[in-house]
Amino acid sequence: MDWAQLYPAFFAPPAEGAAAPPRVEFADVGCGYGGLLVELAPLFPRTLMLGLEIRVKVSDYVRDRIRALRAAQPGRYDNIACVRTNAMKHLPNFFRKGQVGRSPPRARGSPRLPLAPTISGIPQGSPWRPSCLFGELGGGGTRRAE
Repeated sequence: MDWAQLYPAFFAPPAEGAAAPPRVEFADVGCGYGGLLVELAPLFPRTLMLGLEIRVKVSDYVRDRIRALRAAQPGRYDNIACVRTNAMKHLPNFFRKGQVGRSPPRARGSPRLPLAPTISGIPQGSPWRPSCLFGELGGGGTRRAE
């Protein structure tokens, strides 16, 4: 994969004795409209992130959005890109083994990671904690003693 086309700011012409080129470390499979990529870009400015989306119009929208963000705020969104692909078929063509970091392990039998209710709907003083979602579950779905 020629990453220089997607991340031109990170891939200058190789200089003699230059360090190894950066590698994509975050992948957002099924990135939708790119909201996660856009939010993470300023938080991890030196980490390359790639959104993978199968829908043509949606991936075109995300690429246009990234182009517009790069033009409006130079240097802030150079670390994100989107590719239209079927990740189920072609994911191994984009990354080497161990190249991409992974999310915390999910509960056994859970088809998806649970969504954290972080935007609204949590009353003040709620006992909700991230560890409730990402703690390890014991047999029968109960939390193990820590």
